[in-house]
Amino acid sequence: MGRGERISSASLLEAEFEQYAPGGVAEKSSFTTFLRGLPTAKSFTEVLATLRRLRLAKARAEMLKLPPIPAHEMLQSLNTVVRDLERRTPTLATRLSIPRLQPDILVPTDAGVVTMCGVLE
Repeated sequence: MGRGERISSASLLEAEFEQYAPGGVAEKSSFTTFLRGLPTAKSFTEVLATLRRLRLAKARAEMLKLPPIPAHEMLQSLNTVVRDLERRTPTLATRLSIPRLQPDILVPTDAGVVTMCGVLE
């Protein structure tokens, strides 16, 4: 828009509503960003809290009819959550290495994502 052009207040409100309304562009972008890049946990309690937030975010993303996140990206995000804990806890690293050898995790599938979430819980 040029400097002297006017916009109606209705179109301004409509643009703001599309951006920030529940189910708007900002919310969809926020869910996609969260699901693809889960935060690294510093304790086991944080892992459980992140998994809980993950379940809620996935349910909300389905409600908004967002395209599902590919299984390989979800597994990568789940691995990011426990990365620091694995370095500090050899027992955890061993326990996670066994399920990671399953075929549905080696060749990522949605069943593998469910399996990995179950192992982390």
